[in-house]
Amino acid sequence: MDSRLKLVHPAADLCIVCSDFAASLEFYHEILGFEEVLDIQIPADVALGAHLAPTAFRQIRLAAGHT
Repeated sequence: MDSRLKLVHPAADLCIVCSDFAASLEFYHEILGFEEVLDIQIPADVALGAHLAPTAFRQIRLAAGHT
């Protein structure tokens, strides 16, 4: 039996929490070449209401390849 993982979709979303936002963005965007596809500010009321974070935060979505 083939025990390799079979993905339902060819892409996956993941979240990376960082302590140095600017350095992390530079690494993933400038060095690794991930394309910036979304840059939004999540307001504190939304972050708290959805149990995402205790304060407002910035979210940037990056794409690698054809994801």
